[in-house]
Amino acid sequence: MLNLTNPLRPTVQALLGAPYLPTCSDVVLVDEYAFVIDPSAGLKVVNLSKAGKPKLVALLPLPEVVALAVNGDLGYLLVGSELVIVNFKNRVKPVIAERRELADGFDNLAVWQNRLLVYGRDAGLQIYDLATPTQPHSIGSLEATYGLYGVAAKGDLIYTAEDRWVGVYEIK
Repeated sequence: MLNLTNPLRPTVQALLGAPYLPTCSDVVLVDEYAFVIDPSAGLKVVNLSKAGKPKLVALLPLPEVVALAVNGDLGYLLVGSELVIVNFKNRVKPVIAERRELADGFDNLAVWQNRLLVYGRDAGLQIYDLATPTQPHSIGSLEATYGLYGVAAKGDLIYTAEDRWVGVYEIK
């Protein structure tokens, strides 16, 4: 945890390290909790309510997890070649709500409006509708010609960081 009162001079306020978080690849903050991806162990939930005293409160064993996006009380995780949907309503007892197979090659995801964007360097972009959040269904895709490294969205536009350019795509 960093104190950013003075953004030009951040100071370490607390560390939660081994054995709790030996390898971390992603973190998403929701309310007073941090949802942390540990590719060797799974999803770790850390309570941040006591300043300077983070506490590990849950572990959902999902080895090979690589990415996480949160939308309300649901988390969308990429685990190997699966999309795993986790219910976080009870923060200290996350529950798997759904699992579904994906094509190989996806390594990141993001939630945008009522959509889930799943993407990977060589896999391209897959867009899912979240009208029923635990039952996403595919509504479109985009092939990445030279490798897709990042995705951001705003309004009706999706921006892609591709190997040789930034792509801008209108979604209707």
